[in-house]
Amino acid sequence: MNSRVYEGLSWRCEGDVAEVRLNRPDMHNALSASFWEEFPRVLREVEENTRIRALVLGAEGRNFSAGMDLAFFDQVRARENEDPGRYREWIHREILRLQQVISLLEEVRVPVIAVIQGACVGGGLDLVCAADLRICTTDAYFSIHEINVGMTADLGTLQRLPRLMPATLVNKLAYTGCKLGAAEARAIGFVCDVCVDSDAATVHAHELARQISAKSPLAVAGTKVALRHARDHSVPEGLKQVALWNAGMFVSEDLQLGIAAQRNRTSAEYRDVLGK
Repeated sequence: MNSRVYEGLSWRCEGDVAEVRLNRPDMHNALSASFWEEFPRVLREVEENTRIRALVLGAEGRNFSAGMDLAFFDQVRARENEDPGRYREWIHREILRLQQVISLLEEVRVPVIAVIQGACVGGGLDLVCAADLRICTTDAYFSIHEINVGMTADLGTLQRLPRLMPATLVNKLAYTGCKLGAAEARAIGFVCDVCVDSDAATVHAHELARQISAKSPLAVAGTKVALRHARDHSVPEGLKQVALWNAGMFVSEDLQLGIAAQRNRTSAEYRDVLGK
């Protein structure tokens, strides 16, 4: 098992499943400046490790994340006396940079399973909205907290959440900053499962990850690309995209292995995504 600990993150890889955990429990896993540097680095390592077939995203402590570290806003205020045009250009670039970090969860090759306990607000909600699957604990809650501190959420929740739950509920959360509890999140399908505590949720997430890792890594990668494309395009455009994908991937040995396993009622064993 490989493992590594950063300032605000820890991650380990056991077999073909990786796990990344927010690791500032004393600060309720607020997303500090170091997070925005470390998280892309970890996801690049996941992407480059062709053995990895699924990623579990979790957090230490009672809360998944309290959102942005308030020290970031101190950094913003510290530059207020600069030339107004350049100050606003810097803010614009910073927002785009942070947005790109969140979007890496969608872009990474493997499915991402988020495990959420306690508070998941602000930037924490941005993170889990970009995951492929979400599992939470009975005490978990979600909030678009930015509206409560006088700002418009800008890292992806307002763009992704309307594709994950009914629009009227999104509007309520966005305009009031109220909390969405675990039971309601499960009822509307925002989370796929609710577990009694974070340990049970993490075990369940790894069970799902192992189920995913048993599939063809090429088929799983293609499915993730197709699902993301379908979200942002029309049905006819999505059909064209997946037709082109499978026109290339039908030559894969994985398809033949899968068909043979079905006929023989056995389990196929697939090589890593690059054949190792």
